[in-house]
Amino acid sequence: MPSAPAVDCPATHLPTVAKAAKVTVTVNSEGTIVCSPDPINVKRGQSVLKFQLQAPGYVFRQKKAIVVSNPGRDFPLPSVTSADGVTATLRDEHLDCCDYKYSVYLMQVSSGRIICVDPVIRNDPD
Repeated sequence: MPSAPAVDCPATHLPTVAKAAKVTVTVNSEGTIVCSPDPINVKRGQSVLKFQLQAPGYVFRQKKAIVVSNPGRDFPLPSVTSADGVTATLRDEHLDCCDYKYSVYLMQVSSGRIICVDPVIRNDPD
């Protein structure tokens, strides 16, 4: 029995290993969120932004912890928060090289109060 003909698969459909751009999120003594680095300089091939919270007493919101103001085609999916609330990830397609304002939302565990900050994601051309 003859084998099936080979089919070329475009590179965009092949699985890729995502390299994460890492962001540390803290809360300073004034109760303000600080993201480091800011801006996040995302290189080509870094298709995931990983936000790691290092602020005792705070967690990322379970839904929409990281929200890009004008996501365009680079941010087609909402962020995903870990069950324990200390990690949030956001996919970046990196199709356009420009700056994106985004918001980080944290919840203070003891009070349920939501705080936010609006830093920048910079998709580098290289």
